[in-house]
Amino acid sequence: MRSCKILALLTTLSLVIMPQISFAQIVELVEQAQTAQQEENYKEAEILWRRVIQKEPNDATAYVRLGYALFFQDKTEAAIAAYQKALKLQPSAAIYIDFAEWLVIKEKPAEAMAAYRQAIKLNPKNDNPHKGIGDTLMAQEKYPQAIAEYRQAVAINANGSNYQALADALSQAEKTQEAIAAYRQAIKFEPKEYLYYTSLADILPLKQGITTFGELTQVDSKNDVPYQALGYFWKKHENLDQAIVAYRQAIQVKPSVFSYWLLGEALMEQEKITEAIAAYRQAIAMKPGDTEYSSLATALLKQEKLNEALDACRQVIYLNDGDYSTCAVAGLGLYEKQGFSAVKNFYSQFTTDIQPEDMAKLYVSLGNGIKWQLDGEKQDTVAAFQQALKFNPGDQSALEGLKELQQEASDN
Repeated sequence: MRSCKILALLTTLSLVIMPQISFAQIVELVEQAQTAQQEENYKEAEILWRRVIQKEPNDATAYVRLGYALFFQDKTEAAIAAYQKALKLQPSAAIYIDFAEWLVIKEKPAEAMAAYRQAIKLNPKNDNPHKGIGDTLMAQEKYPQAIAEYRQAVAINANGSNYQALADALSQAEKTQEAIAAYRQAIKFEPKEYLYYTSLADILPLKQGITTFGELTQVDSKNDVPYQALGYFWKKHENLDQAIVAYRQAIQVKPSVFSYWLLGEALMEQEKITEAIAAYRQAIAMKPGDTEYSSLATALLKQEKLNEALDACRQVIYLNDGDYSTCAVAGLGLYEKQGFSAVKNFYSQFTTDIQPEDMAKLYVSLGNGIKWQLDGEKQDTVAAFQQALKFNPGDQSALEGLKELQQEASDN
């Protein structure tokens, strides 16, 4: 998501601030640099952008792109210098905003807010810097100041995202009624954004919530999201029966993978495993995915249906979808019944289908599961982490897991 956003910005910047140069002389070099950047080969991209700059030292866009490559390599000071050079060549609100976002990521909030304020000076009608400052202030728990910035953002551009940010800040400042009003404004702008409803549900007391969500479900007879959120609201208030009713209403309004999955999760909490399995299978029938298969595998294991859970893993591998959490669930179920060797043999069937890094993650998940969920044999936990390192010698989770086990052994 971040890469797509930056690349889109850079394309725009090229059109806006590219000096009039003989582009034909360096077009091949620029294309190579862009390709390296898109392929996330930032070291190579850095080298190529420096070559571009040697040929065109007044090209602000090249400095921006160099800064992007440097930030991704954690060469923070060099990246900052590249952005500062770009801004000296061509002050631009777009560059300042992008620079500020990087500074936030690199935990330089004061510098980020200064960059956002420069962007506001250059383009006072852009709401993004105000929202960026608000987000930075929120991270510092400076809620009144954040509220002021979000109000500025809303005044410039009244949309769901800005209202939701304002509502979050008002909620944190314990201005509950104002927060409720802001969340409802966000919902008006984006009536199918699930997060707005659940954020609202988190601050509504029971009686007011029943009334509010009752109203929201009536606004659009074809919108299933208010019913999904109503289910979330009832679960928050520990009323699973009403949550299930709401999820079934959502399905009646508009059957969806998400509603069936939510229904399955609620049924699982009630230990209605057969009904939950049926809901998960409905979700999978609509659009199979790792999340749904993972929940299905968990339910199948509850019913001692190990082979069906293992088959769910095979289906996910066939789909090549997600992080193979289904296989992690199924693998742990297999370990519980047949031990580590059985899991190793099962996973060995898929070494040509799953990337080494993902195989390593599966074994890390297995090791953690053996240790924390099953309280299994320590040597099996060690073996799982060691197996992970065979697939990915640099896997930090496996290395840290082994280090923790060694520390525990020395403490005992």
